[in-house]
Amino acid sequence: MPYFGKDPDWSPDGTKLVGSRLEEVNGKPLYAMWISDLETGEEQRLSYGCNAKWSGDGKWIAYDVHENAQWQGYTDCFGNGEVEALSLATGEKVR
Repeated sequence: MPYFGKDPDWSPDGTKLVGSRLEEVNGKPLYAMWISDLETGEEQRLSYGCNAKWSGDGKWIAYDVHENAQWQGYTDCFGNGEVEALSLATGEKVR
């Protein structure tokens, strides 16, 4: 199983897992979202954010935007007060 430090969520078909890992960016902690394909073992970094949730059709992931480590705690993801949706097919992001 892949490691996620925060809020993993299964894809609707049960083949992928998305979640957040704490990374160090410019000396400060920041949550980054990763997606893991459990069939192939491949992983891909998606964006900075947390609390990711799949759409019912598995084509989009919605999450709390997290771009500023200034307010980051080690146990919580404090978003910018915005939610973003990411299209897995095109990479399009919608806030």
